[in-house]
Amino acid sequence: MLVKIDFIKIKTKEELYAKLKEELKLPLHFGENLDALADVISGEVSLPLKIHFINMDLPQLEEFSDEIGTLRDLNNEMDDFQFRYAIKPFGF
Repeated sequence: MLVKIDFIKIKTKEELYAKLKEELKLPLHFGENLDALADVISGEVSLPLKIHFINMDLPQLEEFSDEIGTLRDLNNEMDDFQFRYAIKPFGF
């Protein structure tokens, strides 16, 4: 499954976690934090899974650096999980 999270529509961590919860069909008990994110990806979602963050800007890279780091770590540790992110084109 490929899940694209468009950061033109994401401004806060709450919005990011709500979108992940919706797209990944996460359980109601999902804690909306880094540990819960790592736990559900490594044990509760169907694999293979690709998550792509698209249209990020530089302030968003900083704001969401913890989430990016967690997903990159999982990308490096898991064979059936892929994470990528992309900065929106200049002048967008």
